[in-house]
Amino acid sequence: MKKIALLGCGNLVSAIILGFHSQNKNSSYQFYCYTPSGTKAKRLAEEVGGIFVSEISELQEMDVYVFGFKPQNYRNAVIQYKDVISPGATVWSLLAGIPMQSLERDFPENGIIRIMPNTPSLKNLGVSLFIKNAKVSRENQNDFEKIMGSVSSLYPMKNDEQLDQIMGVSASGPALVFEFIKVLASIIENAGFDGVESEKIVVEMFKGSMSLVENKTSIQELQNSVTSRGGVTFEALKSLESQNFQSVMEAAIQAAYQRAISMREELS
Repeated sequence: MKKIALLGCGNLVSAIILGFHSQNKNSSYQFYCYTPSGTKAKRLAEEVGGIFVSEISELQEMDVYVFGFKPQNYRNAVIQYKDVISPGATVWSLLAGIPMQSLERDFPENGIIRIMPNTPSLKNLGVSLFIKNAKVSRENQNDFEKIMGSVSSLYPMKNDEQLDQIMGVSASGPALVFEFIKVLASIIENAGFDGVESEKIVVEMFKGSMSLVENKTSIQELQNSVTSRGGVTFEALKSLESQNFQSVMEAAIQAAYQRAISMREELS
């Protein structure tokens, strides 16, 4: 049985492992869960039938080490884990702002896959961007595809730069969608509707819209199908265009990218 060490058990790691466990309850992987406080690690271990680890020394001889702690803790983590991580093991880094160059410098004897997943992995509907180094073997790649590929669609990136540019959409995107839902729900609520029902209306509208997307190849075609020149939808879209909605979204994604760059400089 392959041994997977989870170094950090926050929302993103939990989404991935819970999503995987939901459809692979008898898999050939054993998850060892560790966090400094132990609280989240113990809870995740219980939920997926994993092993709670209270001491770092218990994490030797693992096949995979998943870096799921906060990027701000990276330098301390290198000191803590450098002598624990087995030579030849594979490191999966979920850390925003920590580039492949830094990971290879600090863990020169390991295959490394830098991954940027998202929380819909919990529902096996995630998106994961990734890059890997030359030390990742075919067997290591198979483990990655079995676990991450079961909870998300996998998209290889050319380099760190491309990954950092796109993750503002793929990784931060769910939060942007939730923000859009909040705004639309508040508009309905301000018209005198119940708050819970307002949110439900918007969520159901999103679900229905996405069901149409799954059956069509052209987003523009779908938009055209509900838009008549001079109609209410036409005027709504015209208003967004006049207020540079695309520029607003581009600025948000650019801000996420710039933060990734600044984190790279600060932390690695």
